[in-house]
Amino acid sequence: MIIKEIDRWGPQKFACIVTDNARNMVKTRRLVLQRFPHMVDVRCMMHAFSTTMASVMGHKYATGLITRAQKLVTFFRASHQPLALLKKLAGNMGIKRMLITSNKTRFTSVHASL
Repeated sequence: MIIKEIDRWGPQKFACIVTDNARNMVKTRRLVLQRFPHMVDVRCMMHAFSTTMASVMGHKYATGLITRAQKLVTFFRASHQPLALLKKLAGNMGIKRMLITSNKTRFTSVHASL
């Protein structure tokens, strides 16, 4: 399908192919580059970074730190008076960002929550 679309639009309009490293993408990349040797093979850097971060965050030290940080976020978000006090203290210290919950699908949220 990708090859058909490249042919349809014109191979001269494409300089590279960007994919992640899933098996089907590796095969697709190989087929595209065989057919269009002028194209450059570019790996998705954000996917590589995300995979690396998932590996780092899987370390027992990191998972413990993230778990403890998430417990604090959950406590303050569920408790109105402590949250109001935290906001007041943070404001007095010039801190403008508030508590951010992390999630597994957005690797930058882990960094932001710490």
